[in-house]
This record gives sequence, structure tokens and C-alpha cells, in this order.
Amino acid sequence: VEVPISERCRPELRRLMIDGAPLPYSWGMYDNVTTFKFTNLATYLPNPDGAWLCWVVRPGPCAEPANFCLNGRCQVTIMSSDSKCCPATLV
Repeated sequence: VEVPISERCRPELRRLMIDGAPLPYSWGMYDNVTTFKFTNLATYLPNPDGAWLCWVVRPGPCAEPANFCLNGRCQVTIMSSDSKCCPATLV
């Protein structure tokens, strides 16, 4: 799962969680787009039905989704293991 964010808010991301448990993450850099990625989800979440995926941002302007997410809208992209298909939705 990958979420494009505002580059200025990158330092404000504190952690990612699945159902309240901390999860390692990574960054994606594409031309003019920065993303954070929930990585290795199949390992941490073998049965994803009903799971909560959350990100935590430091209090301040970037804590507002309209400021944190790229262009004011939070898009979530679900990548396949080979990164060749990626349904996306706005949350």
C-alpha cells in the first residue's frame, strides 16, 4: 500500500500501524511525487479482511489530511507483489 504525500510534510510522519501495532515503512520517490509505503503486508497481515491501516503525523499543519496528502487528497494505491497492478482509491 502506497500513499502520495506533500514533500513538505515528509518529516512529520511518525509511524505506521496495522490494527494498532507499529509497522516498518519505506519511502517512494518518483519525479515530483513522494510516497510512504506500508511494506511486507503479507508478512504482517496474512488475513487483511477488516484490518485498520493507520499513519500517525506530528501535531501541526501537516496533521490535516488536506495538507499532508498530495494535492489535498489522500490517495491509497494497493500494489501487487510484482508492482504491475495497482488499484487506487481516495480515502
